[in-house]
Amino acid sequence: MTALAARLDAAQGTELELAQLTREADAYRLEREHFRRFLRAQDVPHLEGLPLLRKSSHKLLELLVDAELENRRTPALRWVRTLRRFFKYSPQRGLDLNHTDLVLNIQRAFLSNDV
Repeated sequence: MTALAARLDAAQGTELELAQLTREADAYRLEREHFRRFLRAQDVPHLEGLPLLRKSSHKLLELLVDAELENRRTPALRWVRTLRRFFKYSPQRGLDLNHTDLVLNIQRAFLSNDV
């Protein structure tokens, strides 16, 4: 009887984990859909031609975090951080990471890749 109880416990644990993962995936899909509606309402131009947008979701998220942190840092040694970003994310000539359309397109690419 204890072997059966152990197998039932394991099955219930697996079922619970599956339910949690399903809810998480549904939440991501809902977030993506809300974001797409927001973008359509804002009439944000598509920038699909940028090589930057073909990066992995992980790299896109790192780039968004680095860009936000850069805005909060002092200008001292900015060239070192710019050089580090160059090697980490590839050349970004002419791209202003403070430009709203670019940031929204990076977020769009992240959500498209991630879900």
